[in-house]
Amino acid sequence: MIKCILVYYYNIYKNIKGYPAFDTDIASAAEKGDWDEVHRLLSEEFSLKHNLRPLSEAEIRELKPEKGGYVHAEAISTFKSSSNVGGKTMSQSGGHKIINDNGAVTEFNFMPY
Repeated sequence: MIKCILVYYYNIYKNIKGYPAFDTDIASAAEKGDWDEVHRLLSEEFSLKHNLRPLSEAEIRELKPEKGGYVHAEAISTFKSSSNVGGKTMSQSGGHKIINDNGAVTEFNFMPY
């Protein structure tokens, strides 16, 4: 029953949105019951069609909600480095987090575990 519902949903979505492009691949995977592949193909095609990509830190800082909307985005970057020179070991680590909650941006540094 789940297979029929998913294929039916897929056909409705395809007809309304004109997507995805790999109809035969998705239909073939669904027929085989390979739901991981179905989801992968749908996700991949959706991302390509809608130009989904990770946002840069600058883009996250600049996000503003549209009228009646809500925005929440976070960016986390961390680093860890270590060296052993002449038997002397040194290590460093750090992190930076940016939170944009409805246009209010908070930034802070932290020490990762």
